[in-house]
Amino acid sequence: MEAAEETGTDITALSVYGNTLGEDEAGQETRGSIQKLLEAAPRFGCRLVSVFAGRDQDSF
Repeated sequence: MEAAEETGTDITALSVYGNTLGEDEAGQETRGSIQKLLEAAPRFGCRLVSVFAGRDQDSF
């Protein structure tokens, strides 16, 4: 954030692209990261967040 302020850079979007549907540790970590992303976005003045909806690996 400090670097963005010093250079006058606007942060217009933040993203997380892990698999939210995973039942493993990585999936749990991804869901936790999304929660952190939603909480942090306003501190960056960011009104847009995006995430990967996930992939059910058992459906293929």
